[in-house]
Amino acid sequence: MIPLPSKVPSLAPLAAALDAATSEARVNWMHGLGRAELIAVWKLSDGTALDIPHFHGAENEVIIHEGMNSLLAFNRFQKRFMLRKGEVQGYNHQAMAWFTGPGHFTMFQKDRESVIDYVRHPADVPAEFPPLARNDSGLSTLVYGGTQDWCRRVARDVIIGEARKGIKPIGAYFMLIRVG
Repeated sequence: MIPLPSKVPSLAPLAAALDAATSEARVNWMHGLGRAELIAVWKLSDGTALDIPHFHGAENEVIIHEGMNSLLAFNRFQKRFMLRKGEVQGYNHQAMAWFTGPGHFTMFQKDRESVIDYVRHPADVPAEFPPLARNDSGLSTLVYGGTQDWCRRVARDVIIGEARKGIKPIGAYFMLIRVG
């Protein structure tokens, strides 16, 4: 059984339980977490190293990460990643994309954390992705404009993230579980 993050003394027992669980069990566990538990995971993971290769597979291969954020509504989604032309890029696959846009992103490394960057857009996107849409115009600005998601490792296929506008955290957290 995977424990609640608020009930463990350190990241080690949580990571061990997540690593021992099936992908389906990890996703079900994640969907049962609330905002306070996501914050607890963020705090437990302080100082963990997460390199960008965690997010992608071979060149031009789409890797899916199931996700959940701390918002009250529309909080389930997928982030789809691809290493393409030497750069990692992706988008948010979710039910509200018709309203918010796909949230195309690139990535960069900052110290021990990986950063999903909605500020710098990919030059172009593969056919498997929605058409390229900017994050700094229209309704996309409200969700993705100026945002960067700072990511830390929790377990082998599990990461926790904190959304920031510039360097300022905005109080929004999310978890991703690599399933593809």
